[in-house]
Amino acid sequence: MLRESYDIHVEAAGRMLQGAAGANLATPELNRLAHRWIRATVARFEYTYHAGGRERTRVYHAMSGREADEILGLPVSEASGQYVGIAASRRASIEAAAGSQLAVPEPGHRLDAEVKGFRTLERDLVEGKVPARGRLRIWISQPICSSCRAMASSFETSYVIDTTIFQWRRSVGPDDVSLFRKLDQHRRLGSSTLRAWRRAGSGVTGRTGCLP
Repeated sequence: MLRESYDIHVEAAGRMLQGAAGANLATPELNRLAHRWIRATVARFEYTYHAGGRERTRVYHAMSGREADEILGLPVSEASGQYVGIAASRRASIEAAAGSQLAVPEPGHRLDAEVKGFRTLERDLVEGKVPARGRLRIWISQPICSSCRAMASSFETSYVIDTTIFQWRRSVGPDDVSLFRKLDQHRRLGSSTLRAWRRAGSGVTGRTGCLP
């Protein structure tokens, strides 16, 4: 589940690299992105609501830290346009909604994956893209911090949305077979794929065979 959210970001970065063949991208920038994404928190927000007499779900995919085009210094005019093929879902981003009701992130937590997820869903609520009073389920690749807990509480209270958070245990010991361990292995494969795309200059290729 979180591997899918991670892959959406990696594949979008691959499209950015493909479209920036003449941007003279330096290896250190690509290595910086690969290194940061190995360590990044991954979050998946699934918001379920009723509209048109049917139950619907919109999925938000979040990755902590700066966005790929910012790290790479690529001239991508609209990064969200690189996130294709994700019907009924969105890349989560950091912009706050007008008149946001969410708690302000603590210093050092402004770019947390959870902040991006809550802010993006709030924008959709404020803009009328989805109705309030639905049900929100969140999966996070590591335990949630106090700053994001405060934001979750303010979100649930402000929009009357029942929110459930699933946190993965952060462990990468040699005998660990947890979901976090599997995601950690998958992220390392994704970082290698980013470097391979850049070296080959061949754009995005399927990653099904990389799934553990």
